[in-house]
Amino acid sequence: MFQDLIRKRFSLSMRLVIMLVLAVAAFSLMPALVARADDFTVNDNGDGGDANPGDGTCATAGNVCTLRAAIEEANALGGYNTISFSITDPITLASELGITSDLTINGPGAGSLAISGNNATRVINISSGATVTITGVTIQDGYLPDANGAGINNSGTLLLDSARVVNNAISASATEGFGGGVYNVGVLMVSNSTVATNTANRRGGGLYSAGAMTVTDSLIAGNQANFGGGIYNIDGDGSIINCTVYNNRAVEGSGGGIAHNTATAA
Repeated sequence: MFQDLIRKRFSLSMRLVIMLVLAVAAFSLMPALVARADDFTVNDNGDGGDANPGDGTCATAGNVCTLRAAIEEANALGGYNTISFSITDPITLASELGITSDLTINGPGAGSLAISGNNATRVINISSGATVTITGVTIQDGYLPDANGAGINNSGTLLLDSARVVNNAISASATEGFGGGVYNVGVLMVSNSTVATNTANRRGGGLYSAGAMTVTDSLIAGNQANFGGGIYNIDGDGSIINCTVYNNRAVEGSGGGIAHNTATAA
């Protein structure tokens, strides 16, 4: 009987040891199974890049966190990351900001923080496969001599919420020239936002969408293009709900406010 008790206790102890080993092994595998998420706070309105992308710290060579450095760090880390701001000064870019990973950009308010292309470059380029939320900022003064999407070029999934996309332009001599404010070939959702005074040489002064698009509770005003001054939607699902669309202009053709075309764009 005494030996049976010892065997039972030994068996129970071995089970506990095995369970503990399995638990430790499972815990050690968690970083590989769970997507990493980091929060970065932009504290400088410069445009310097990150000194060491992928180290988990947003820091330029000058040891400040710029928006560009935060995005580069997020791209390198992967996972789903968040960027917030402790500044309200405008951020002026020397080149476009490329986003390749899932990201949320939480600004302090569209009236408080502007991200500017300085009338020299596109502002934001979102790659296919990236899911991005941009809220509480103004995207302005993007410029392209001959390409699409001067403000934002979206090939991923983009939610614009409580944002402004204004004063972005594509050159009048451009052979491309679609989507002065936003060019979308992915999934685009615009909510509680303003898209205004953007221009495109060809189609979609404010918004051009060849993907899926939903615009709700937003203002589309003062945009201009040859066709579809405010919004040009082609070959994709498009919903425009409870929006104000006014004072947009189609210089050569139809759709001063909104144009929808199911044919292939020329």
